[in-house]
Amino acid sequence: MGNRHRLEIYYRILNISKNTVLKTHIMYKANLSYRPFNEYLTILESRGLLGKSSNTFKITDKGIEFLKAYQIIKNLLGESEQ
Repeated sequence: MGNRHRLEIYYRILNISKNTVLKTHIMYKANLSYRPFNEYLTILESRGLLGKSSNTFKITDKGIEFLKAYQIIKNLLGESEQ
């Protein structure tokens, strides 16, 4: 997958979390190791982009807005969906 920018990783985690999903499923689908994954998860939760309910996660309305904004920026730059 190569080196990914922090915003790309946020996008991937949030996109995976459109449906309620377990923490480990996000980690594997996002192709992240445990330590960095937990750091990203903490940031997304603290900024209100990702919500937690017991041991599952789901994107918030604010997270959905992030996904939309990210896609707009990619389109403006002429980059395709990964």
